[in-house]
Amino acid sequence: MLFPKESMIFPKLTKIRQNFPVRVLKNIEAEVIKELDRVHIQGLMKKRKKIAIAVGSRGVSNIALVVKTVVEKVKSCGGNPFITPAMGSQGGGTPEGKIEVLKGLGVTEDYVKAPILSSMDVIHLGYIEDGCPVYVDRMAAEADGVIAINRVKPHTHAKGGLNESGIVKMLSIGLGNLRGCQSLHAYGFPRLSHRISQAAKLIIEKTPVMLGIATVEDAYDHTALIEAVKPEDFLERDHALLQIAYDYMPSLPSDDFDVLVVKWVGKDISGPAMDPNITGRGEIRALHDLFTKPTIRRVVALNLTNGACGNAAGISAADYITQKLLKGIDVHDTNVNCIASAFPEVAKIPPAMDDDQEAIYAALVTYGRPDPLGVKLMVINSTLHLEHLYVSSALVEEVSRKNDVEIISKDEEFEFGTDGNLVIQFPQEPGAPCLLPHAWGGIG
Repeated sequence: MLFPKESMIFPKLTKIRQNFPVRVLKNIEAEVIKELDRVHIQGLMKKRKKIAIAVGSRGVSNIALVVKTVVEKVKSCGGNPFITPAMGSQGGGTPEGKIEVLKGLGVTEDYVKAPILSSMDVIHLGYIEDGCPVYVDRMAAEADGVIAINRVKPHTHAKGGLNESGIVKMLSIGLGNLRGCQSLHAYGFPRLSHRISQAAKLIIEKTPVMLGIATVEDAYDHTALIEAVKPEDFLERDHALLQIAYDYMPSLPSDDFDVLVVKWVGKDISGPAMDPNITGRGEIRALHDLFTKPTIRRVVALNLTNGACGNAAGISAADYITQKLLKGIDVHDTNVNCIASAFPEVAKIPPAMDDDQEAIYAALVTYGRPDPLGVKLMVINSTLHLEHLYVSSALVEEVSRKNDVEIISKDEEFEFGTDGNLVIQFPQEPGAPCLLPHAWGGIG
């Protein structure tokens, strides 16, 4: 312990709620079926039997239910569906690891009623601009049809192109497995978005891609939109849905403050553990200029989610972490991810303090001002869940001026347990069921 606990001083906390627009689909299954019928899946299934359903590694809301519904519909049209994990380098770059990632998302053979066929084997399809080779999962390429399921959202790095993260990225990087992911990233990030689009065009041209299922989430992580998209429309619809996703994305209630405490980080929260679209911090040196807001002087990460499966790539964006987070890191899986992305700095480990109390206090005494009680601080669940949060007294006046902010209670103690861990329970902890807005657990 670097600091005597009796000498640590923490600011009082105010509990607030951000009230974002609620856009939630009431019946996921009905919406999926409606969309599949709209694009005439029965006709698309003619002479197609073996259908690969591509599923990624992110914590997409309702992903297991969407996959299960697609499986049922494909079967009703006479198809024999199987699940192919489309997650690039995730799962440690192994077939078994990818199955474990899907299991953590609720996508199991027992639940979706279809076999999961996982392999790292790929075929080489050709080359795109700059001589970059394009690869695709062999089992998917040899199926009679491919249906790609993915959330459309702002990418954490591939900025500046028409498409960021969506069906197009699922085809080019997700279905590329480790080799395809590494190939596209090896040529650098400045034109990554363009390469993703070019690779997807080649994959659509040379493989039996028949359909995409795109989802968009609201600020509460609810499924807000589901759309079935034909391959010839992938790029156009990805771009259009991306604009909607930007509009729906939540944000922190201040653009300039001192300390951000993030309770949960991980790959299931965001590709780089914490979404730089929220924190304003990219973990890749060459891309720091992509993110200009908010300005945060110290970031503290407390826990690694179970859904991260030990992959802590991106944790370098934090200034301090905890020993318990450090002990949860799988070095091999993290290394595989950082090598595949061609940026070793994403696996750098910040100072690991003994417990939450020490990590937060270290941020308070190193953010650039001598008064811990005057710190402008926020505590959030994760960068994915921003409805409920805590702010220090020095931030209350600023955030209370926002129309969408509601003050719940003031002058809460910055409370820690006997183990030194922060005693705050948010309504939606990783692994907990999705709650509707305005439920509240609070401190205690």
